[in-house]
Amino acid sequence: MDSTQLASELFDAHGLTRFLSRLSNGDTQRHILFFLLFYAPLPIIVIASSYFEGTLWLESVNGGKGLFEHFGSLSNMLLMPVIYFLYIHYVYLIAKMLKDILYRSNIAGKNSKSQNDSLIQSKVMPILLCKNIEHRVIKYLFVLLGIYSLVINSGQTTDSLHFYGNDVWDSYTYIFGYVAGRLLLFVQWVIILPFVAYTLFACCYAVTLIAQKISNNSFLVISPFAPDGCGGVGSLGQVMLASTYFLTPIYLIVVAHYFTHENIYLTLILASVFLVLVSIGILLLPFLRLHGHLSEWKESSLSRLEHKLCDYLDIQAEEGLSGEVHVKALALEKVYSHVQTLRTWPYSLGDQLKWASTVLGIIVAWTPKILAYVMNGRAG
Repeated sequence: MDSTQLASELFDAHGLTRFLSRLSNGDTQRHILFFLLFYAPLPIIVIASSYFEGTLWLESVNGGKGLFEHFGSLSNMLLMPVIYFLYIHYVYLIAKMLKDILYRSNIAGKNSKSQNDSLIQSKVMPILLCKNIEHRVIKYLFVLLGIYSLVINSGQTTDSLHFYGNDVWDSYTYIFGYVAGRLLLFVQWVIILPFVAYTLFACCYAVTLIAQKISNNSFLVISPFAPDGCGGVGSLGQVMLASTYFLTPIYLIVVAHYFTHENIYLTLILASVFLVLVSIGILLLPFLRLHGHLSEWKESSLSRLEHKLCDYLDIQAEEGLSGEVHVKALALEKVYSHVQTLRTWPYSLGDQLKWASTVLGIIVAWTPKILAYVMNGRAG
């Protein structure tokens, strides 16, 4: 399985990425350049409309938030390309993971190569490539969610003082800003984010399926000598860790809206809670069974190795030091130490700290307003 070819197939699964990938002829740098050319007119339209209506700065006019004072809008415009760049990296990482896990299963698996290839081709690839009707339904549900969010936002900006506690540059009062803002959100929420969300969902499903097959001893034999330190399943963990990185720009956008508006409105609270829960779920849920399998395998392996070591020590005590027995005992001791250090989650300490840094930011940002809200409630 060639990872470059697989990445190309993943890009071909969705309209915009298929168009940009074929336009760039598979070259990543050109792919990024063409995306920027596709996306760049949107911020230009937004800035031009705000300049035309005099809403670049509003705080000194009516206490509102002009475009250049609206941290949420600015972060939304600037971070969407970052999300797309992460998506490109994510696609290549998925392709590399599938190649690595298939390679390991073929050299250290119970099934034949054809059986392992069949599992990937029949179970994993269809959902990643959005081939079947049920997969397309899921993708279009994400599109509908984007449309619904756009409708909700369009309604809120018709009465920005009520919902946000201040005027904004894209409220219905400023018709050009209102239209430009909705156009920007339409491209982001209806065209770009749905296929990103679907790819994230499909990858989580695929990783969960592979992890379950490994847990059932039907795909990959755990190896204490695997360089990833977790039996050869580390690439699965790296993909799931990368899945949480998608949430970091979205965290920043949510936090930027938090600092922009006076009111703590419901959609902002729900988005914050949802992002934290999704991040935790992505990191842990696919590997619950695998964690149990690795823990059981580690415990039983250590027990067997301990008994064998004790047997060799008994032989040495009865028959004296023998070169052959001594070498075997040292070899078993080495294997024992390898198994003892085996991680039962496919994440290192550094991986856990990276993940925590993406979640703590939003929690720290919310803490002052939550405390202020509680204190005001008590004072009232």
